Amino acid sequence: MCTIVHTQENDQTWIGFAELAKGSVPCDLFKTNYEHMKNVIAYKGFVGTVDFSSEDRLFYGKIIGIDDLVTFEGSSVAELESSFKYMVDMHIEDCQSEGKPIEKSYKGIFNIRVGPELHKKAAHTAKMKGITLNQLIKRALQKELEDID
Repeated sequence: MCTIVHTQENDQTWIGFAELAKGSVPCDLFKTNYEHMKNVIAYKGFVGTVDFSSEDRLFYGKIIGIDDLVTFEGSSVAELESSFKYMVDMHIEDCQSEGKPIEKSYKGIFNIRVGPELHKKAAHTAKMKGITLNQLIKRALQKELEDID
C-alpha cells in the first residue's frame, strides 16, 4: 500500500511516497512543478506517471506525451527519479539520432463527454456571453491550466 505526502517549499510541491507495511517508514521526496497533480514526476518538460507495486516492492511508471512506450522503475524514490531522468535523456537522444519527433504531436481537436445537462448549460452560457461553445471550453481549459505552468 502506498500513500502520498504533500508539502510546500519555495513555491514547489514535493511529493513523497511512504510504504505502509508494519507501520509507516520515512520516504524520500522528489520535486515536481505540477502542484495539484498526484503520482507524476517531471523533468525537461516531460511528465511520467508514478505507481507502486506492493507485491514487487517497486516504483514504476511511463513517460506520457510521446509516441513511444518508455517505462522506468526503481526500488526507492531516488532510484525511480534517476531512472526517469535517464530514460527521458535516452528518449531525446534516440529521437534525435533517428530524426523522429521528441514529443507526441497534438492536433488541437478532441472530443469530450460531459453529459446532457452540462452540455446544455455550457451551450446556454456561451450563447449568453456571445461566444461559441468552443470558445467557452477553450477559456475554461486555459483558466484550469494557467497555474500549472
